[in-house]
Amino acid sequence: KLISATDNVKIYDVEGNKYFVEDVYIDLQNKRIIGDKVKVALDPKSFGLPDEENDPRFAANSILLTENVAELNKGIFTICKLRNEKCPPWSMQAKNIKHDKERKTIYYKSALLKIYDIPFLYLPKFFHPDPTVKRQSGLLVPTITETTGLGLGVSIPYFVDLADNKDFTFTPKFYSGDRGLYLGEYRHVTKNSSWIFDSGYTKGYKNPTGVQTAGSRNHFFFKSNIDLDLDLFDESNLYLNVQRVSNDTYLKIHKI
Repeated sequence: KLISATDNVKIYDVEGNKYFVEDVYIDLQNKRIIGDKVKVALDPKSFGLPDEENDPRFAANSILLTENVAELNKGIFTICKLRNEKCPPWSMQAKNIKHDKERKTIYYKSALLKIYDIPFLYLPKFFHPDPTVKRQSGLLVPTITETTGLGLGVSIPYFVDLADNKDFTFTPKFYSGDRGLYLGEYRHVTKNSSWIFDSGYTKGYKNPTGVQTAGSRNHFFFKSNIDLDLDLFDESNLYLNVQRVSNDTYLKIHKI
């Protein structure tokens, strides 16, 4: 049986997501919903995000909904907080967007990452875990920063799940008015210890006069907590904390 409706239809699902569709067709036999000119307001909590900081949403020319898949054509996606109809700090626009709830992955075809509505990076094919995933290798949500000296910056972290107790995150950070910054963080937890190695590198940056400074800038942080398990003491922990920075202003300029 096929049910149709027109003129700004509103649909609410059991997860708290809201669908605003101009025209909709519901196929009860095959459990499918097809809609035109759609906007989707996703529930932040069911999407794995704090609701006070994010407004995850889609918009597309058309949408196909099944039990476990939402597929959009000529769509755009962002999780940025709504700001009175202003363009979001970042958005991902694509010819096709597919959210597979079983695999907990969002797939894009002919994707274009925009920063404040300015084209930044084109990807023919691209996918990332949806925010409900706690540990899975892949690209994480981009973050935006803005500094007086370096201009607009966008970080695109890539998370590598090495094992249940260790992981590595590589984060290139690109600036509109300067050279990039490359960050890496390795975390490892054992039965009696935890280890964090954090480092970053950039090949200089412009000073306030606009002149490129010579030499590289970098940092290395190391932190560890080791339970020595000595019988003579109720608690016996060894804390290690090492920090090295090549330049006094490096951390402040890059907001690390």
